[in-house]
Amino acid sequence: MLPLKRTDYKQGWHRGLIESISISLAGGLFGLGVGALASENGLSFMQSALMSVTMYAGAAQVIAIGMLSAPFSLPVLLLTVLLITARYGLMSFSLRAYFEKVSWRSLALSLHTVMDENWALTLLRARTHRSALFLYGYFLGSGVLAYIIYVASSMLGYIAIKAYHHSQIIELSFVFSAVFIAMLSGSWRGKKDILPWVASFILAIMFKKLLPGSLYIVSAGVLASLIGLAYESFE
Repeated sequence: MLPLKRTDYKQGWHRGLIESISISLAGGLFGLGVGALASENGLSFMQSALMSVTMYAGAAQVIAIGMLSAPFSLPVLLLTVLLITARYGLMSFSLRAYFEKVSWRSLALSLHTVMDENWALTLLRARTHRSALFLYGYFLGSGVLAYIIYVASSMLGYIAIKAYHHSQIIELSFVFSAVFIAMLSGSWRGKKDILPWVASFILAIMFKKLLPGSLYIVSAGVLASLIGLAYESFE
């Protein structure tokens, strides 16, 4: 049984590696922007690289870089990042049912590779494969490739901005706007999302004038989430 199990794992790893190439390259493009943004906001190369290696969360990094470049409150920064990345904990728990034969130690080592794309790919692959070791190998193979490309791309983006004197390489503002618009469009569930989305927009504008630093981001997000939850419960 042991050789068979190893074969399942290796097959899953190779399949995940191959099928995640396109999403990994797409993530690399975002990594380029994150590295460039870190450079333009005064972070050192080591700070930028360490953030990508340890956080590995593009949206959270963009927010964190913006907050670090201005006066900020550390608790607010940590809470903001926690709220943005909280979904990864839920995603990890949802995969546990497919990795029943995988040890907790192995799972713990792989948690850092969780992202939206390889999580979704693994769930799709679970429809046709029942082997826990195959699925774990698939998840890990797709996640490791994406992680390596993202971290390397963020470093490259930082170096490129320095080499080409910031504004001569690319105007970044539209890149991140486009990325977040794409993320929002992918999250749209229909008319029931209108109320919390509009509420978060209005509250963010109001709180920005009333609250210090970046506290308005957390406050608007939490209140808008509660509004959305209340709306769905009474619907």
